[in-house]
Amino acid sequence: MATNKLSANDQDLILARKLEKFIRENRNLAEIDDAVISDLLAYRQNCKANSMSVSANGQAVWARIEKETAPVSATSYFLTNQWAWATAAIILVAAFTAIFFVIQPGQSTLLAETGTQMELVQLRDGSEVTLRPHSSLYEVQYSDEAQRYQLSGEGYFSVASASDRIFSVESEHGRAEVLGTDFVMRDWGGITRVYLKEGLVRFETSDRSQSVILQPGQSSAISSADGLFETDTADSTEYMGWTRNELTFLSRPASFVFSELEHHFQITIEASEAIMNEILGGTISLDERKQSLKDLGDVLNGQFVTKDEKTYTFILN
Repeated sequence: MATNKLSANDQDLILARKLEKFIRENRNLAEIDDAVISDLLAYRQNCKANSMSVSANGQAVWARIEKETAPVSATSYFLTNQWAWATAAIILVAAFTAIFFVIQPGQSTLLAETGTQMELVQLRDGSEVTLRPHSSLYEVQYSDEAQRYQLSGEGYFSVASASDRIFSVESEHGRAEVLGTDFVMRDWGGITRVYLKEGLVRFETSDRSQSVILQPGQSSAISSADGLFETDTADSTEYMGWTRNELTFLSRPASFVFSELEHHFQITIEASEAIMNEILGGTISLDERKQSLKDLGDVLNGQFVTKDEKTYTFILN
C-alpha cells in the first residue's frame, strides 16, 4: 500500500506546521517569519489604513483564512498524520497564494455587482452611479490626478465636478473621459455606447485611435468590428428609462426592444425576421419579466411562449 508522505524538509509542510503551532498557542500570525505571509499581512493592513476596498473574492479568501486560523479549543483534534499535514499545507498555502493574486496592488477592485435589481453606488469623490441589473463596476485607479473605473453592463453616471482630476470609465471596446457631467454608458451585445445628458465627454476606442467629443443629447457607439460609429442625436427617455424601471422606444425595430429585454432579464427571445423588423414605439414596465413580455406581446398582437426557463418564442395570435 502506498504511504502518502512528504519530506521533512518540504517547505509547505514546514509552513503548515508553523501555522498550526501559532494557532494552538493563539499567537499573532504576524510573528511568523515568512516573507509571503508578512507581505500579505502588511498589504492587508495598508488597505485598512488607507480605507482601500478589497475585492469580493479577496474578502472571501480572507474569511476562509480567518475561519481556519481561529483560536482552537483544548478539546480540538490536532493533525499528527503526515498525510493530513500534507492536506493542511495544500489548503493553507493555496489560500495565501490566492489572496496574494487577488489583492496585489494595481488590480481593479469590485465596487458593486447587481443581480435582478438596480443599485445606487456612491463613489469616493461624491459621484453616483446607478447600475442596471446584471452589471458590475470596478475601481481601477483613484488618485489626485485621475480616477478610472471599468464597467460591464450599463450604468448612469452623475459625476461630481473636479477640475483637477480626470474621471474615466472603460469597457471592452471604448473609454469615456469626463469632467463633471451626467452620462449613460452601456457595454453589452458586442457594443459600447455612451449617451451624454449634461456636460462634456470624450468617447474613444480602447487604443485611442478614434475619438469624438459628445455634446449634451448626443450618443455614439464603438464595436470591435466597426470601430467608432457616427454621432447621433438621441432622446434621453430611450437611454434613461431603465433608471425608472421602464423601457421606452421611439420608432425602433422589435429586435432593438428584444435585445433590451434580453439584457435586462438575462433571457433569450426567438422570433421570425418579419417580427424582428416591426417598427415599434411606446413604453413598457420593467418591474417583472412576465408582465413585460405580456405587454410587448399585446403590442405585437401575439404572445411569448416559454421554451425553457430562459428562452421565449414569439408567436402571433
